[in-house]
Amino acid sequence: MPFIIDQIFPSEEIHLVAGASGVGKSTWLLRMICDWREGKAVLGYPTHPKPYAYVTCDRGRKSIEATL
Repeated sequence: MPFIIDQIFPSEEIHLVAGASGVGKSTWLLRMICDWREGKAVLGYPTHPKPYAYVTCDRGRKSIEATL
């Protein structure tokens, strides 16, 4: 099975990152996406950048832009 991040995120799947409010999910995920898009290792695993969509249901665009 191909992965976008070896052993962690399979290609062509939907992935959910969840947890309590304020624990740093968005910050971690956005940093991980930036590293992944640049082909950098994530959590020590090789990455394979591909087209993607980022969907959030708990934050507005301005909040995400501020985190970026």
